[in-house]
Amino acid sequence: MYYNCTLYTFDFMKDVALFVIILLHIVPGYNQNTLYVSTSGSDSNDGTSIDQAWATIQKAMDEATPGSTVLIRGGIYSEKVEVNVSGMPNAPIVFKNYQNENPILDGNGLTNLDAMIGIFNQSHITIQGLEIRNNVQIDATGIIVSGNCDGISILENDIHNIHFSANPGDIPSSNTNSQPLIVYGTNGSDPVSNLLIEGNTIHDSRTGFSEGLAVNGNVDGFAVVNNVVHHISNIGIDIIGHEGEAPQNDEARNGLIAGNLVYQCKSPYATAAGIYVDGGRDLIIERNKVYACQWGIEVGCENVGKTTSNIIVRSNWIFRNDDAGIVMGGFDFPSGSGKVINCQFTNNSCYGNDQNAGDVTGEINISYTENCEIKNNIFFINNPSDLALYIDNVGSQNLTLNYNLYYNNSTSTFDVNGSVFNSFASYQSGSGQDPQSTFQNPLFEDLVNNDFHLTVNSPALDEGDPGYDSAMDELDIDGDPRVLNDRIDLGADESALTTDAHIITNPAAGICVYPNPFSDKIIVDGAFEGFNIQVINVNGQIIQDYTSASPPLEIDLSTLPTGVHFIKIGYSGEETIFFQNIIKQ
Repeated sequence: MYYNCTLYTFDFMKDVALFVIILLHIVPGYNQNTLYVSTSGSDSNDGTSIDQAWATIQKAMDEATPGSTVLIRGGIYSEKVEVNVSGMPNAPIVFKNYQNENPILDGNGLTNLDAMIGIFNQSHITIQGLEIRNNVQIDATGIIVSGNCDGISILENDIHNIHFSANPGDIPSSNTNSQPLIVYGTNGSDPVSNLLIEGNTIHDSRTGFSEGLAVNGNVDGFAVVNNVVHHISNIGIDIIGHEGEAPQNDEARNGLIAGNLVYQCKSPYATAAGIYVDGGRDLIIERNKVYACQWGIEVGCENVGKTTSNIIVRSNWIFRNDDAGIVMGGFDFPSGSGKVINCQFTNNSCYGNDQNAGDVTGEINISYTENCEIKNNIFFINNPSDLALYIDNVGSQNLTLNYNLYYNNSTSTFDVNGSVFNSFASYQSGSGQDPQSTFQNPLFEDLVNNDFHLTVNSPALDEGDPGYDSAMDELDIDGDPRVLNDRIDLGADESALTTDAHIITNPAAGICVYPNPFSDKIIVDGAFEGFNIQVINVNGQIIQDYTSASPPLEIDLSTLPTGVHFIKIGYSGEETIFFQNIIKQ
């Protein structure tokens, strides 16, 4: 049994991994001080204590120095602000909420600036824990990052009611836009880099022809992770290139889009995707949940003569969208769009997409591609037309579909370049695609409650491509290691574990322990040769002790009482590298 216990050691994204680690563990190195803003303060104060707090956030964004943490007390701040200071690599400037209080930037009635928070040509800045709301005008923005920017973190903010118009009935045009969170890399030689957008909620915004969260232009090295994006009147998350934002290197690239929840992103004038790549390159899109949008996840290229390339879409749940769950290709290549090359959709679980009876698109929708593959996915078809697959890619090169699992409660239809097949067997023989794929019920855990984990009897277990080489950083939908029993499961869930017994990991040490909770045994795997492993009870007593064990180590704990125990791994008499509670059921 093989377990890959290394987390986020990227291949072409090694720089992304490095900056994520740095940003999450950074400690200001000098001139560290705490400053305060309060609605009861005064800008004539010095800002160095609660009693001497400034009254406006703008004052803090004019005066803070590298290493400062600006704590903003709860209340409503009727201002739009720009960051006019920069931190340093080892001393960022952090603007965040004070304790558990809720500071609100409210733009109601303000038209002096387009953005509620503008970060232009500044670096090493963190914006965290703010509510940003009520910016209503053409080109209204919640947070904008633009120009020469490095080390920007946008964390745990609530951004909403960013509208292009005060009238909900107004029909948008290409000149009527708003953007709750947008990043523009505008310098052709100096990209926006080390960008982290994590844990934000972006919602209830009428964005016209724009998006809820967008990364656009010369941006090199970024992560968009664990955000919730919903009720946007167009695309939810968009990674963009070739729009002329930068004179060269105009492609958002080397990015991770992971763990986001995206729903109810729908446009009144076009088909909007929950997550969309248009002209980006070298991206991983994984472990997201996308539902109740129009398209689910789309990889396309709108600009003629341009490409979208090297996009990996893996281990996502894509379900109950109005149109196709998976969309890939240049929709009108070569005269009306660019093309999509060297992209992969692997190990995704798709259910019940294409629910719009008036616009039949299939569970999968493919236009012009080159050297692309769709492999190890599950497609549970439950749409009015029973259309599983729609391919309109005459002239595409080296498109491969294989090792997928399809299912419908009735017979499904496959439309390949105008040839319509009314059974899976006729599609296989007539198209030459999916030779090792199957048509059978994947036995998801709970369709009613949108739980697409695999049950213990699922035919998708250990049925992926036997030659599939999972990346060292690759995880399943739950963040668990991707390959068990030497062969990958189909779909997004690697289900040798039940949904309530996942793996605990130490990414720095490369060690994993599973299952947790457990009933009889636990297994320790990873790089622990030469270490001591101890199981300890809540009183600190050593229950079992293993010296210089070899991985994987199976430990029988069937005689333990139920409750919490601990596992400790380290060199004898030296620093512990792994300490974690384990739960006996």
